[in-house]
Amino acid sequence: MSSRCSCQHGNRAIQNQNEDTVEPFQITSKPNLLLILDLGEGTQDAEDIKRQNPQFLVSTAILEKHSGYFRALFSLDGFREGTEISRALAQIEKEYGNVENAPREKLPRVTVKRPYDVPVAGATESMKSLLRILQGDILADWSPSTRGMAIICVLADAFDCLMQLQAFSKARVLKYRSRHPKSEATLRQEILIAMLTKNPKEFERSFGGNFNVATHQLVIRGSQNWESSDKEQSDVNKEAPRWWHLPNGLEEELASRRIYLLETIKIIQTYCLAKYSAKERQCRLGYEDSPQCDSFQLGEMVRFFNRIGTIDLTQTTDPIMNYTGDVSKLLRSFSSCPSYQICSHHSHCGLRTMLIPMLDRLQTLVNSGFSCGICLSCWQHRPDDISWDKPASNNSLDRREGHAHAEFKSFFTDSKRKYILGATSSERNGPDRLDGPPIKTKGSV
Repeated sequence: MSSRCSCQHGNRAIQNQNEDTVEPFQITSKPNLLLILDLGEGTQDAEDIKRQNPQFLVSTAILEKHSGYFRALFSLDGFREGTEISRALAQIEKEYGNVENAPREKLPRVTVKRPYDVPVAGATESMKSLLRILQGDILADWSPSTRGMAIICVLADAFDCLMQLQAFSKARVLKYRSRHPKSEATLRQEILIAMLTKNPKEFERSFGGNFNVATHQLVIRGSQNWESSDKEQSDVNKEAPRWWHLPNGLEEELASRRIYLLETIKIIQTYCLAKYSAKERQCRLGYEDSPQCDSFQLGEMVRFFNRIGTIDLTQTTDPIMNYTGDVSKLLRSFSSCPSYQICSHHSHCGLRTMLIPMLDRLQTLVNSGFSCGICLSCWQHRPDDISWDKPASNNSLDRREGHAHAEFKSFFTDSKRKYILGATSSERNGPDRLDGPPIKTKGSV
C-alpha cells in the first residue's frame, strides 16, 4: 500500500448502527459499503464544512479491483476490516436475501483519514471524482480544475490506484480550468499531474505547453519555497499539499538549478569588476587618459551595480544569490546599464561594451523557455544523468554528443561559465583563456 496515506488502523471503524450523518454520494448503483473520508482538522472550505465528513456509497469489488490499498484493507488475511465487512455482508444476506434489499443504514462502514498532503478544501469533490473514475462512471464532459486534478492524483497515489488514473488520462482528452497568468501554485499543480499520471502528452494537450517549459518557468520565476531556510521550509511543507514539495527529488533539482542560474549572473558581475580592478589596462585606445578611463569606469560600474541592488558595499549580504524574483527582471536591470564615457573619445569603453554580449547569451538561454527545464521522460528513467548536481556517467545521456541536456548543463555548471563569459573574451583570449580570479561557486566541484 502507498505510504502516502495517513490512515491508521485505530482510526478506521466498521459501524452498522444508525448515526446522524450527511447524505452520502451515490458512486455505484449497487453499493455494499459506506466509505467515509475523515477530513480531520483544518476545514477551509464551506462545501467541506457542509459535507464533513463525506460519505460514499461504493462497491468493495470495484475498489479491490483497482486499488491496492483497498485490496489489502478488505482482504480476509489482512486487516480486521476485511473480516468485519465479510461478516456484516453475510448477516445482510441472511436477513434481506441480498445487499440490494437492505436499508442503507445497515451497510458496513469504513472510515479512512484524509492523506496529510491533500488539502481539506477540495478533498470531498476530488475523492468523489476519483471513485467515479475507478467505477468508470465519470461524465464525458467532465472538466476539472487544475487544482482539483492535482488533488485527485495525490489521492490516487495514497490509495494505490495510480495505474487506473494513468490509463484514464491516456484515454481521455481533458481540458483543465485554470487562470492566466498562471500562479506558482497552478504551475506546480500542472507539474505534479504530469509526474503522477506519467503522461507527457497529457500535459501538452491539456495545458498547452510541455513539462520542460513548465519546470523552466518555475526556475526562472523562483519559488516561495526556496526563500526560507531548510528548517523553515521543512516546517512549511510538513502539512502542505504535495505540489508544494514536488516528489522524486524534483523539488531539490529545480531549486539547485535556480542557484546555478543566479551564480551565473553573479559570475558575470564579478568578472566585470575583476577586469577593471586588475592591473591589466582595459582601455586599449592608448590615450594619455586611458588609466583614468579605467578608474572612471570602475567607479561608475560600482555605482550602477549598487543602484540596481546587485552589490552590497558592506559585504554583509549577497543580493544576487538572495534574489527571489523573476530572473528575467533581474537581467533587464543589468541590461539598463548606460554607456559611461570619460570623454567622447572613449565611446566604446566601459561596462556596457563588456556586459551586453554576455547578457545576450544568457538572455537567449533564459528566453528559450526550456534551457533550465527538465525532460519528464528523462527524469523518470535516468534522473542522475540529467541532474545538474551530479557528474554524468560515461554511458549517460550527458555524454552523447550534441545532447541538449549536456549543453545546457555545461553552460550553467562550468565553474568559470566559459560559454557565457566567452561572448566578450573570445575576440582577444578565446573562451578557454579567461582572465580574472577563479570564483568558488556551486559548480566548482
